[in-house]
Amino acid sequence: MWLARRSGTEDRVRRAVRRASGTRTRQQSAVESEGLSRHVQIFESVCVPGLFQTVDYARYMIQRVVDLHGLPDDVEEGVRKRMERRRVLDDRSREFQTLIWEPALRMRQFPESVLFDQLNDLADSVRRGRGGIGIVPLDAGLTTSPMHGF
Repeated sequence: MWLARRSGTEDRVRRAVRRASGTRTRQQSAVESEGLSRHVQIFESVCVPGLFQTVDYARYMIQRVVDLHGLPDDVEEGVRKRMERRRVLDDRSREFQTLIWEPALRMRQFPESVLFDQLNDLADSVRRGRGGIGIVPLDAGLTTSPMHGF
């Protein structure tokens, strides 16, 4: 029981620190971890993975997180850091395996022009062989339901 209470307290502290530090810190952490990784595997079921997001798409996504969780409004800093993450995609010494569930590409979470530009950018990444991108179609036979990205 003591361990469970302590774990719950540590989780609350971690969430409080994350809320206080804003989105730039989270994106900087991703820049660092992806920068050290030689093999990156991504699955996303609800949105385009952060590594592949355009500036406008990222701005909408990060703003939603700020609003939802009451984070400090550092959206532009978070977007700049998220764009910095994309540099690893051009490093041919790294291997990426990326799966995106088709609904993530269809959700209308913001203006159509933002989604259109994002899908064009993603298609360009596929054409250039960046990110090892595969799309899991809606009619694919699944043995389990995709629950969340990782």
